Amino acid sequence: MGITTVLSAAGASGGAAIGTAIPIMGNLAGGLAGAATGSVMGMYLNKHLQPRMLQLGVDICGLEEDDLFYFKNRSRVDGLGLSFQGTAHRDADPGSPVRSWVSFRVS
Repeated sequence: MGITTVLSAAGASGGAAIGTAIPIMGNLAGGLAGAATGSVMGMYLNKHLQPRMLQLGVDICGLEEDDLFYFKNRSRVDGLGLSFQGTAHRDADPGSPVRSWVSFRVS
């Protein structure tokens, strides 16, 4: 996102400057053409740089793929852990007031 914004702004400025130098084109047309070109170049660079930038950030922070999975699915993983904890408490002490949010009836 940041790369696209910077390249769009730079392209618009460059296009407007070229539009001023070439009287036929004009500032507005040059700015629009430059912004469109910068946006396309930004999308291209994002597509190719994003995986490398993600890997660089993961390496700098010392994270692993398992950590990324946890952070992406944190609420689900925490809910599952609480469910297991409640089931373990219930199974360990049937008279305990701690109940799992998922209740099973075994016949």
